[in-house]
Amino acid sequence: MVQTAQDVKTGHVLWYDASRGYGFIRQADTGVDVFLPKDALDAFGISGVPSGAEIDYSAYEGVNSSKVASIRKLTGRQMLS
Repeated sequence: MVQTAQDVKTGHVLWYDASRGYGFIRQADTGVDVFLPKDALDAFGISGVPSGAEIDYSAYEGVNSSKVASIRKLTGRQMLS
């Protein structure tokens, strides 16, 4: 299956658990929750992100839900490097 990233969206981090390697973002315009995998953070060069941080990202439709493909911008609270 080919995974095609969608347009850039904006949202905020609901939570991220580094020990589990995933978290969720709430999309600003629709209120839909989007899966945030560890590999998206790794590609952006960070190991974690605090709840409430604003995030611009692209996503694709996975088997069960939308998943973050790449992070474009993080703002707000201090990021964890």
